[in-house]
Amino acid sequence: MPHIQKIVLMGSPEYALPTLQAVASRFSESIVGVFTQPDKPKGRGQHLEPTPIKAWALNSGYTVYTPSTKQEVQNLCFELEPDFILVIAYGMILPKALTDRFFCLNSHGSLLPLYRGASPIHAALLNGDSHTGVTLIRMNEKMDEGDILAIESCPILSEDTLKSVHDKLAQLSASLCLNFLVEYAQNKHHSGTPQDASKATYCHKLSSEDRQLLPEETSEQKWRKIKAFSPSPGAYWMQDGKRIKILEAFVDRGALIPVKIQPEGKPPMRYADYCLGNTKGLTL
Repeated sequence: MPHIQKIVLMGSPEYALPTLQAVASRFSESIVGVFTQPDKPKGRGQHLEPTPIKAWALNSGYTVYTPSTKQEVQNLCFELEPDFILVIAYGMILPKALTDRFFCLNSHGSLLPLYRGASPIHAALLNGDSHTGVTLIRMNEKMDEGDILAIESCPILSEDTLKSVHDKLAQLSASLCLNFLVEYAQNKHHSGTPQDASKATYCHKLSSEDRQLLPEETSEQKWRKIKAFSPSPGAYWMQDGKRIKILEAFVDRGALIPVKIQPEGKPPMRYADYCLGNTKGLTL
């Protein structure tokens, strides 16, 4: 496939892994570099840990780059001169000099222009959407605003959680990106379709406060929040000054019924077992 001689892959979390693995399975000899976020301290010991993408890339024998600034990313790409840059959950918006010079494809986990930004899967669950999906865009220097090259939706089921939707979209992204890259290599790619900016919505990077269940929220809102953060890091309820994670629940006749919880400092447990030693239960 002579049209693509050099590919740069960019990604950081586990979500990006199926996509980059799929592309590597077909275009391994063309990959000239894998970009990912720098190692970050984790755990009680605050030991530096690589991103899942760095660990995979090193194990696969690819050259790994961990630039910390846009200028570093730009300089490295100018040196590599790739024919194609694939970006999925990388964690940095590429500078205009790169998106103007190279074909930069981004795989985003929402039906753009809905949920531009850092937390599209959470947003779809929090809003109770019936569908979500993956959108491929030709990147520009703005956040998730490029022309749409491909889009595919999938249903959100009532039992879906952050993990299940995350895994479905990760696999959907892998097939979409690989199919697009194969067509691009055969000069079959099409021009993109501009996004309708009037329909754009944005989702912000979430904090611990976004996971708290609030007394003024309805049972439905709480249930959505529980699913949007399950199984990790977990939505939580504050009671008697302690944080209690609600990992599984359902709504019955307007009431939120916990199924699995995790009291502060303790392992996860069935709510029924919790109530054996806490007869008051949770005042949800």
